Amino acid sequence: MGDICYRKSTLDLIANKLLKNYQHGKFLYGDPQSVPIEQIIELEYGLNIEYVCLRKNGTVLGQTVFENCFVPFYDSDNEQYSIMEVQSGTILVDISLLEDENSGRLRYTLAHELAHWLIHQKIYENSQQSAAKVDGNIDCQTEWQADTLAASILMPRMQIKKAFYKTLNLSAKGKISYMAELFDVSKQAMSICLKTHNMI
Repeated sequence: MGDICYRKSTLDLIANKLLKNYQHGKFLYGDPQSVPIEQIIELEYGLNIEYVCLRKNGTVLGQTVFENCFVPFYDSDNEQYSIMEVQSGTILVDISLLEDENSGRLRYTLAHELAHWLIHQKIYENSQQSAAKVDGNIDCQTEWQADTLAASILMPRMQIKKAFYKTLNLSAKGKISYMAELFDVSKQAMSICLKTHNMI
C-alpha cells in the first residue's frame, strides 16, 4: 500500500470543510466547545460505531473497516480470540474507552478513525485490510495523517485561538486543564495542540 502525502495545512483545510458543513459551521465559527464527533460519524457519514474488546492486551484502540471482512476480537467471556464479520463503513472501538476517565481518548480515537475513512479509503480498498489505531507511538505516515486530521477536527485552530484568550491569566497547567475540559480532549492532546500553535 502506497502512502498518500498530505501536508498539515491540507489536513487543516479538510477539517475546516467538515466542520463548516456540519450544523452551519456552529463548531467552527460559534462559541468554542467540544465537537460532537460521534454524531458527525453516524449522522453525517452514515458510519456504524461498534464497541468490542479488540485485543486482550488493549494495544489496539480503534479500527476502521473499509470492506466487508472478518475481524479478530478478544472474547473476554470465553477468554479467547474469535472472529466476527464486519460490514464496510464500521468503526470498531475498544470497549475499555467507554470508561468515564477515558472520554478524551475515546473521542480522539473516534476522530482518528473518521480521519482514516476520509483520506485513506484508496489505500485500503481491495486490500482486505483495515486501519487500526495502536496505543503508543507509530512511525507511519498514514497514522500521522490520521492523528493530525483528528486533532484539527476536535481542536480547530481558530476555535483554539478564540478560547485561549480567555485563559491569559492562568498558568500553563491551568490553560491546558481549562481548554482540555472545554474541548473534551485529554490534557496530553491539548498540551500538544497548544505547543504546536506556540501558545505555551
